[in-house]
Amino acid sequence: MGMQLPGEVREFLSIVGFTWPAGDEEKLLELGQAWTQLSNLVDGHASQATGTAAEVWNANKSDMIEAFKARWSGDAGPANRLTDNGTGADIVGAGVMICAGIVLALKINVIVQVTITIISIASAIASAFVTFGASAALVPLLREACKRLLDYLLGEAIGKVLNG
Repeated sequence: MGMQLPGEVREFLSIVGFTWPAGDEEKLLELGQAWTQLSNLVDGHASQATGTAAEVWNANKSDMIEAFKARWSGDAGPANRLTDNGTGADIVGAGVMICAGIVLALKINVIVQVTITIISIASAIASAFVTFGASAALVPLLREACKRLLDYLLGEAIGKVLNG
């Protein structure tokens, strides 16, 4: 399982009213690698199929064989389609791996921001006695600031995924 949020951070996020997405960057990375492996498999099959097709048109001569060769090698032919499929699988794999990186970066960023906010709240509470409670008024403001920051970070991550 990917990086988990510590219990204190999860509890604080719950208090602030923020639901942390349950993205698993390790599973996303594994999925991206599986797509890349699929690409390699498709490329291997494309090579093998093209080699076999070449054996056919090298060993035989006729108008039908020439038509087969032209169709096989054409823009919409099986050779190009298989190659395009391999390229597509590579692109999907890379995209999923990028999503894994975004999930991990978002988790790290949220942990850092929440930790800073917790320290600020603890400091405000600790100094409440000295300031006769005036610093305790900062706690709701800090909570709201953290919630807005987390909402912004999540929106940015979603935007990166959707817009490339």
